[in-house]
Amino acid sequence: MEDKPQVLVIDDEAGISLLLVCLLQEFYRVTAVTSASEGRAAIAAGFHPQLILLDLCLPDTCGIDIIDELQATCPQIPIILLTGTCNNKEITAALARGAFGYIRKPFSRLELLEMMTKAQG
Repeated sequence: MEDKPQVLVIDDEAGISLLLVCLLQEFYRVTAVTSASEGRAAIAAGFHPQLILLDLCLPDTCGIDIIDELQATCPQIPIILLTGTCNNKEITAALARGAFGYIRKPFSRLELLEMMTKAQG
């Protein structure tokens, strides 16, 4: 049996993180964390996700700064933004810095899975 791709969810809303784990566990091995520092720690500890789902509004760091860090250390990992923000400038900046795409909250499972499949190429 083939291993499931690993996904790292970085979202400070526990309910969203739990929902993502439930929605995606059929197809992915999902690890969810609630802050940028926990995401950094997971990667530093050897977690190698094939995809990252990232909320832009985090309690300890702006999501755009995390994109810059990830692009510097592991640019091959696609990043999909899951955001409740309607700030188009912020979304445009995140995409310009290397995010693959974005989905606004609330989102549909089908929309999310479709974008994740595209991101993995």
